[in-house]
Amino acid sequence: MGGEFEEAVLGWARAEGEQEARRERLGQSLMSVKDVARFLRVSEKTVRRMEARGKLRRCVGLDYLVRFRPSDVLRLASAK
Repeated sequence: MGGEFEEAVLGWARAEGEQEARRERLGQSLMSVKDVARFLRVSEKTVRRMEARGKLRRCVGLDYLVRFRPSDVLRLASAK
């Protein structure tokens, strides 16, 4: 029974992530690694390090595309 519950929760989380990604695509423009690097005046490698360290979170449900919410980038910029 525990396995069925975990599968159900994972299925729900995936569906929620896909819906969030669709909303983001429709609601606001997302920023690429290059866009974020230009905005923050850092290298693209630094942006990838920030993501790896958890300072930036990529949008889910976009498969191979790496995109960030402008609101997350602004939050990070204001914390500097």
